[in-house]
Amino acid sequence: MSWASIRLGKDKKKELAADKEGKFSIDAKLVNRALALDITAVGYEPRTLVVNKSWMDGQEWTIELTRAAAELPPVTVVSNRTVVGKLTAICTQTVTVKDIVRDTLTFLGLAPNPLTVYPNPVAKGAAVTVSVKAPRPGNYMVQLFSSGGALVESLRMEGVDGAKTELLDISETIAAGLYFVRLTHEETGKVYTQKVMVL
Repeated sequence: MSWASIRLGKDKKKELAADKEGKFSIDAKLVNRALALDITAVGYEPRTLVVNKSWMDGQEWTIELTRAAAELPPVTVVSNRTVVGKLTAICTQTVTVKDIVRDTLTFLGLAPNPLTVYPNPVAKGAAVTVSVKAPRPGNYMVQLFSSGGALVESLRMEGVDGAKTELLDISETIAAGLYFVRLTHEETGKVYTQKVMVL
């Protein structure tokens, strides 16, 4: 799966992402020290693989994920008409016309992005401020990706309701270049991105 997350054991600092083709590679030394790989992707069941020493031979392996069963919240249908017969409503979230218009305008660049990253550009070894004006309350995951799709850093923002800011450290060891900060609403899976240049 494109951009699937791979964590070596429970260490958040040893987390990376698959590229757009769903491929990833891990240094043998890191794999050797980990007991398991935790793999997650939106819409798929999480999978934990116990580390197998045969992985160290450099061969390419395929890992399959199972599509997650849809868990839909209760839905309330409000209508000014009488509905006769059986009504089945399937909805993953409550969506209003206002939400649709706002999301469309944001995608087209005609409305402000709820994610702001500054300073931009930023020097290695410094930190950027991640400012979120949450369109929906809840928990958000902030991830820094290289232009090649590798996960560099991540942090979790819990209980965001309105505006909130957090500092995201930029390691001194990463290469200078273009990076992407991705903000994901954990409950809905809605994603916002912002480019950041590291000097």
